Amino acid sequence: MKFNWTTIPQGWNASLNQDGCAVSSNITRTGDADRFESLDLGIDLGAALTADSAVMTGAPAMGTWMRIFAPETFGLTIRAKNWMLVRISKEDFILIAIASWRIFSGEILFRNGDVTVRFYGDGHRFTPGETAPLEQLFCMRGSSERALLDAYADYLAKFHAVRLNLRSWRGWGSWDYYAIKFNDRAIRENLDELQKLTSNANLLQIDDGYSLWGDWMDIKPEVFPEGLDSIVKEAALRGLETGIWLAPFLAEADSQVLKDHPDWFLRKPDGSYVPAWTGRVIFDYSNDEVVAYLRRCIRFFRNAGITYLKIDFLRAGTLSGLGKVPMSAYERFHRCLSALREEAGADCYILGCSAEFAPCIGHVDGMRVGPDISPKFEDVRKSAHCCMASAHLHRKVYQCDPDYLIVRGEGMEDAEVSPSSGKHSTLTHSEAELWANFAVMTGNAVLSSDKLPLLSHDRKNLVAAAFQRASENTKGYYVLDYWHEIPSMIWADGELGVFNWSDSEQTFTLPGGTSLKLPAHTSRILEKFAWDGKQIPVAELPPLPATPTGEPFDAADALPLPLGPEGHEPLATNHETGEGLLDGAYVPVQEQGTFLGVPFKVGAQIITFTMGEPRKSIRIPVGRKVRELYFLHAADFPVKGEWLSYILHAADGSSSEHVLLMGRDIGNTDYHYSLPWTSQTARIAWVEPVTSRTLYVQKLVLDAETDLESIEVTAPRRNGTHVLAGVSTR
Repeated sequence: MKFNWTTIPQGWNASLNQDGCAVSSNITRTGDADRFESLDLGIDLGAALTADSAVMTGAPAMGTWMRIFAPETFGLTIRAKNWMLVRISKEDFILIAIASWRIFSGEILFRNGDVTVRFYGDGHRFTPGETAPLEQLFCMRGSSERALLDAYADYLAKFHAVRLNLRSWRGWGSWDYYAIKFNDRAIRENLDELQKLTSNANLLQIDDGYSLWGDWMDIKPEVFPEGLDSIVKEAALRGLETGIWLAPFLAEADSQVLKDHPDWFLRKPDGSYVPAWTGRVIFDYSNDEVVAYLRRCIRFFRNAGITYLKIDFLRAGTLSGLGKVPMSAYERFHRCLSALREEAGADCYILGCSAEFAPCIGHVDGMRVGPDISPKFEDVRKSAHCCMASAHLHRKVYQCDPDYLIVRGEGMEDAEVSPSSGKHSTLTHSEAELWANFAVMTGNAVLSSDKLPLLSHDRKNLVAAAFQRASENTKGYYVLDYWHEIPSMIWADGELGVFNWSDSEQTFTLPGGTSLKLPAHTSRILEKFAWDGKQIPVAELPPLPATPTGEPFDAADALPLPLGPEGHEPLATNHETGEGLLDGAYVPVQEQGTFLGVPFKVGAQIITFTMGEPRKSIRIPVGRKVRELYFLHAADFPVKGEWLSYILHAADGSSSEHVLLMGRDIGNTDYHYSLPWTSQTARIAWVEPVTSRTLYVQKLVLDAETDLESIEVTAPRRNGTHVLAGVSTR
C-alpha cells in the first residue's frame, strides 16, 4: 500500500511516517487560521478489484453492525468510522483502520477502489507553529479477515495500553422489566428468587430511576428510603457486589445542577444549550469545575460500596459544542473518562453503554455492543447481529456485553411492567433459549432482567443453566461465517453454537462438512466440538487450543529453581497436607517429590501463603527475577465458576493482572488452553491429594525474565473455602 496527502488546507503542513502496519502523521499550523476543517490521505491498495471483491465496514457504536457492499455498489461512496475491510478475492483481504481518537475524528471513504482517510479538525485550536499528531492508522494485508481483525485488536490493546479486567458477571438488573419504576422492595423480591435459582450470582445492577439525571448524589427516597448504602450492604450479605447506572455527560432540564450551574454545559454559537435526548443538556468537561463535580459523584458511589459503574449515553460526549476552554469533542471526552476512571479506581469495573466504541478504549472494562434488548425475537436477532460485529474486540480491548438475559414469555408479567409495548414479551421458549445460548457464548455478563418470581419453571431453568455455563465461559469467540448477512455460527472454547435467525427451517454446513438442520428461531450448542481451524466455509482462522491430552502432570515440567534465601531454614512442612505452612515462607524442595500432590524438581522453591476472607487481597513479597510461575489453589471441595486473581508487580513499577480459573470438571487429566489475556499457555491440573482437597494448578510463562517485586492475590468469593496457594519462581 502507498500513502499520499491528496488534500491539505492552505496554511497547514502535514507529515507522514509508516512503520510496518502502523501509519502515523502530524499536522502543523503555518498560516493565520487557528483551526482546520479537514484533510485527506489517499491510500493506493496496490491491488485490482475482482468479481469476488466486496467491502465490509465495521460497527462504530452500540446498536450498529457490520455492513457488506457488493461490487455493484462500488460507484457510490462507502464510509466507515473505524475500520474497512476490502476483499480483493476469496483469500486476499486488505484492512484499513483508524487506531486512535485522541483529538480528531476521522472516517474511511471507498469509491471504485479508491480509498481516502479523512481527518476532521473538530474545533481544536492551534497556536502559531503548533504541531499536533493526527490519529494513528493500522493497515494490513492478509489471507484471513479474522486474522487481520485480530491483529488490529491486538494493536489497539498495545497502543492504548489496555489493562483488561476479566471479571465475569452473573446476577440481576432492574432496567428491562421495571425501567425507572422500581424500589428496594422490588429488588429484594427478585434477589430472593435469584438465590433460589443459583448459588454463583455475584452482581446486583441498579439502573436508571434512582435520581434525576445530573443530580446523581440526590437519591430518591421513594426508591431507597434507607439510602443507597443500605441496599448495597444488603446485597453484600447475599454475596453480591452492587453496580449502579449513570449518564456522566447529561443532565435533565429540571435538575438542580443545571439550575445552580448553567455555565457548566455546552452551548451553540447562538448561546442556547446543545440539545441532547428529550431536552437534556450536555456537561462541558473542558471546565475544571465540572470535572471536580464528576469526581465528587463517583466518590459518593464508591463510599456507598459501589464496585461497578454502568456509564450510559456516552455518545453525547462526542457531540460538538462550545465550552469554557476551546477543545475538540474527543478532548473533552477523554477528560471526563480519565477523571472518572481515576476516581473510581482500577478495582472498579466500568461498563460503557450507548457509546461510540473507539474513544472508550483504555477507559472502560466492558462495552455494551448490542442495542437495548426487548423480549421480542426481532430485537433479539438485531442485538445478536450487532454483537458479532465486535467479536474481534472481546477480551482484547474490553469485554463485550450483549445486554440483559431476558427469557420471559407471554403472561409472565404484571401491572408493574412498563406500558411501553416493547416491554411486553412474545418470546417462545426456543427463542428465549436461543438468546440465552448466544448471550453466554458472546459476553462476560449474564444478568437477568425479568421479574423472576413470575417466570415459569422452564424459563427459570433457562436462567439457572445460563448462569452455570457463564461461570465457565472464559475466552473470546470466533464468528465463522463473517460474510453472511447475519452470521449463524460461533466457536468458543470447545463449543460450536449454531443459530437459526431465519423465519424458516435451515440446513447449516458445519466445519468439516457435517450438515445440521434447525427449525426457525432455534439454536444448538455442540459441546467438545473438534475443529482444526481450517475446515470452515469462509476463511481460515487461528489454530484451536489443544484438546485435553490425558498425560500426567510430569515432573519434567516443574521448575529448576534455586534454594531459599541465604540463611533460610527449611520449614518442617508436610508437603502432602500443607500443615505447618507460614505466610510468605519459602519452602525449598530438597529432593524430587510433590507439594500438595504436584511434582517439583530438586531446588524448586515455593512461596506459601494462606488466605482467609473472600475477595480480600494480600500482597506477598518476592524480590527475585522470574520467568515462569506456578500458582496453586487448594480448596476443601470443588469450586465451580470461581477464580483467584493475582497481580504481578515488577520492580520497575509496572504490573499485569492474571486469573486462575476454577470452573471446569476435567477429571484427573491436564487441560491445556490459551489464556485470552496472554499469548502464553496455562496448564490446569485437577488432582486429589491425600488431604481430599481439590487442587488447581496454573503455569504462567512471562514474555521475558522480570524482576518481580511482589504478587498481589485476591481470594475467591466462596465463603468457607479454605485457600492454600503457592507461587514457584525462578
